[in-house]
Amino acid sequence: SDQTPPLDKPTQRSAFRPKASSTHDWIGPPNRLSNLRPIVYHIPEKESDLEKRLRKLRQETEDWNHEFWTKQNISFSK
Repeated sequence: SDQTPPLDKPTQRSAFRPKASSTHDWIGPPNRLSNLRPIVYHIPEKESDLEKRLRKLRQETEDWNHEFWTKQNISFSK
């Protein structure tokens, strides 16, 4: 039986989130499919537009990498 999830469905991230008072990025355990550690980025209280843009670009890059490595690792293990 095939134990791998369908590739058209995004892998769910943990619902765990750091407290609002946290001042650091949080890095979780490796994802079982991509082997990448998910990152919850700290959002500063007075985040500038440039900081916000950088944070969003970092998140988009992380999402792309997660999807890419999930597909690669699944196809490699077949």
